[in-house]
Amino acid sequence: MGYEFKLKKGKTRMNIKFSYVIGIFLLLLLVLPTFASSNAEAQPMNPSTLLETPNVVEEQTEPEATPEDIPQVSQWRYLNRQILCNTIEVLKTILTTRGQELLVTGAKPPEYVPTDPFDAIIITRNPETGEYTILIVKTDQNLACVIASGTSMKTVDEMQQE
Repeated sequence: MGYEFKLKKGKTRMNIKFSYVIGIFLLLLLVLPTFASSNAEAQPMNPSTLLETPNVVEEQTEPEATPEDIPQVSQWRYLNRQILCNTIEVLKTILTTRGQELLVTGAKPPEYVPTDPFDAIIITRNPETGEYTILIVKTDQNLACVIASGTSMKTVDEMQQE
């Protein structure tokens, strides 16, 4: 008699587990097509068109920004990534060898953004190819770090001449 009771209990457990599996399967059948039917359309990007904005919507007058519209500090996100750093002289040699020349420099006093350990920025560019490099610099340690580089950078004047 005890054996029959255990057998019925086992069948009930199996039926409940089977019902869960079928339920999850049906739920996936309902949810997955929603994700698969995305209307996203990829468009090629060109560095020279990054500043151009497509005229998708007719021009409308926008209200002036109010203090509520200005992004708050809590909305900023931090992104961790490794950056390549070396002495300023080594990076200068590498960039000069690649034909890049000094395009822009900028300095920042320590109190401007106290949490930022860097106190300068340098942008170099090869005038013939447009290849560029953006460096952040910590002058007291003779350290420069590459934060961005690319194959094409044009000034606004160069883009307007095209």
